[in-house]
Amino acid sequence: MILKTWIVLALAVVLGLPGVVASNALAAEAEQAAGYGTFDRDAGVFPDSSGMKRPYIVHFKSRFDGAADYFTISFPKNFDPQKAYPLWLKFCPFYGSRSALKRPTLAWNYCDDNNAIIIGCNERSVGESFLGDNQQLRDPAFLKEKKHEGLIPENIPKDVLELMNEMCHLFKINYIGATGASMGGYSSLRLMTYLPREHVGVVVSSCPALYFRPWAKDGSDRITEAVKRGHFNDAFVKILQGTADDTVPIQVARDLTALVPDKQGWELVEVKGAGHRDFFCCSSQPKYPYDEDWGKSDVVPDLWGQIHAWEKANPQRMESRLPPLAGWKPGASWYLPKAIVDAAFPAQR
Repeated sequence: MILKTWIVLALAVVLGLPGVVASNALAAEAEQAAGYGTFDRDAGVFPDSSGMKRPYIVHFKSRFDGAADYFTISFPKNFDPQKAYPLWLKFCPFYGSRSALKRPTLAWNYCDDNNAIIIGCNERSVGESFLGDNQQLRDPAFLKEKKHEGLIPENIPKDVLELMNEMCHLFKINYIGATGASMGGYSSLRLMTYLPREHVGVVVSSCPALYFRPWAKDGSDRITEAVKRGHFNDAFVKILQGTADDTVPIQVARDLTALVPDKQGWELVEVKGAGHRDFFCCSSQPKYPYDEDWGKSDVVPDLWGQIHAWEKANPQRMESRLPPLAGWKPGASWYLPKAIVDAAFPAQR
């Protein structure tokens, strides 16, 4: 079992046995060659989800074009593959620091405190990605200027969905959640438009960057269409925005909210006096200026109590298991490391 191999290697590191670094590197290379994602060498051993080692940094190659990328993933400390868990995906702001995806606060505040799995989406480190919707990314001159030659922007959401499908295939995922600020808030809403309604669970979107640039209009229009047809009905959606936001006018969020046919689960939370950057730049933590972490930052309210109330009001959903999207089948390669694939409860596969 590959899991036993990882445990042996971890013990060897602790005991200081020689040759471990080389062996670890060789094991990672072997896994990649076999078609699996690989753990960052300092990530620890799955499912040992304790201390500062989370979130795990996982490197993979795209199933669609072979491009290299990474994501981060955290499981709750007491993770049990026989139980059902929500799967959360976190997206970064426009040119926001990717260091936020690697911060242990994600594991502490999302996974451990709230019994959830969370994945940080790097989106190939394309700061202006908008989940691949940025029309400028179709312009060869723009790609060259930004040093994104060879990028196929349509594959960015495909990579995110591939990872979600793998998780739904291997584990009991009961709903999909998404969160992020600015461009990350846009991506959180946009992701849900790719999913059937039964997969749409929770969205916490801070100051979503909708409509404020023409090159993101097509994707924004798709979000609007989904809102108008009730795609988010029965879900829990919170749009968080400051009244002093001078980047994305708060009226945009008000107009979008006005289109929601059933507002039982959708709410626009207006934070008086807050600006745009306040939602992903924590002034109380100047060392980590881009670590947007709602519930812990200065201006963003803690919503977990409301989310748990929504979960309790939907007991059948909390015990359900979402399937992968229609038509998806496991391929020859996996984005997840083999240790995680092998650790999935056997009856799930």
